[in-house]
Amino acid sequence: MAQTYEGGQHDRLKEVMHLEDQGEIQVTKTIPPGTVFFKLQDEYHDGNGVYFNPRSDNRFSLSDKSKWPMYVADSPHTACSEFFQDEEFIDRSDFETSCMAEITTERPLKVFDLTRLAPHLRLPVGDLMAPKATYPLTQELAKDMAQHADGVEYLSRHTGKVCLAIWSDKEDGDGILSTASVTPLSQYEHRGRTARMILKADCNIQIAG
Repeated sequence: MAQTYEGGQHDRLKEVMHLEDQGEIQVTKTIPPGTVFFKLQDEYHDGNGVYFNPRSDNRFSLSDKSKWPMYVADSPHTACSEFFQDEEFIDRSDFETSCMAEITTERPLKVFDLTRLAPHLRLPVGDLMAPKATYPLTQELAKDMAQHADGVEYLSRHTGKVCLAIWSDKEDGDGILSTASVTPLSQYEHRGRTARMILKADCNIQIAG
């Protein structure tokens, strides 16, 4: 059962940040500029992969909507798994229209490491990554985290690999991220492996039709 996010957690996070400032604990890290991440999107979008969605209402959306999230992964296979979730089969049309965006950080980004932060908030990491019933908890936490950092690093529920939620109050991110490339999945390759190979071997997703 997920724990309830109480008002006291707001003050607890402030205490945690004070402890980090004093060098007693470490709950944030810095993502250097030039780091490449991956994001699967539903179509080409004129070659743009950077979009902070004001209408987002998911795990690390801010409860007060003062900033908006953009989600990226550290590998193409995690980006695919996050996008297609628990699908076993995808339509060929999805394979042909969905695109892999490679996203580059343009400045250092300070992000919370959720696996390090959660124990100091007395919140099990598993509770924070549970299904949608936990969203009120994680969205309130996101609102507080966004006062101290650019985003949060967490582990995908689907692959156990690194993902980031990054926040901005501008739809284009105001230059903190840039699009390196946007490629239809049917044409995408990464380190000599096609998207079809990645989907089948790493995600156990088949293309129907």
